[in-house]
Amino acid sequence: MSLLDSMKDKLDSQIDSWEKQLETEKAKLKEHYAKAKNEEASEDLKDEAAKKIEENIEALREKIARAKAQAEDLVDA
Repeated sequence: MSLLDSMKDKLDSQIDSWEKQLETEKAKLKEHYAKAKNEEASEDLKDEAAKKIEENIEALREKIARAKAQAEDLVDA
């Protein structure tokens, strides 16, 4: 296996890991909203928790996009 193939495989593995994390964060957000509907939590706490989870989701999406771009660059090289 060439160095290029090895690097691409590592990036693909990292992308898979981040995509799994993304799904986990989405599930947490869904759960948070479900709990918020059932509980009498303050609006500030609900909003703060949701914002943090949404930030995690966006950060993971950005990491995935960058890693996919790097993988494509490696293939094109």
